[in-house]
Amino acid sequence: MESFHFGVCVVCHCGRNVIMNLFLSDVWRRLYGKDKVRALFVILQNPIFTAQSSYTVLAHVLRHITSLPNTDHQILVHWFRTLE
Repeated sequence: MESFHFGVCVVCHCGRNVIMNLFLSDVWRRLYGKDKVRALFVILQNPIFTAQSSYTVLAHVLRHITSLPNTDHQILVHWFRTLE
């Protein structure tokens, strides 16, 4: 049981690093707008953001969302409405 909890912590730490590396990579810059929206939609549903230690990463994700064009923002809002 202890190794499972340790594994979850490692996964959370690795997940935060993966998200930040994605935003800093050239791959992120080469994505089309709708692909960025899809990536942000998936990232926001990640349970990693329930931990307070990941709030700085969440702030970066939200910054990317606020910089989306209006049409992409509306797509994201529509996808979140379908989750309800």
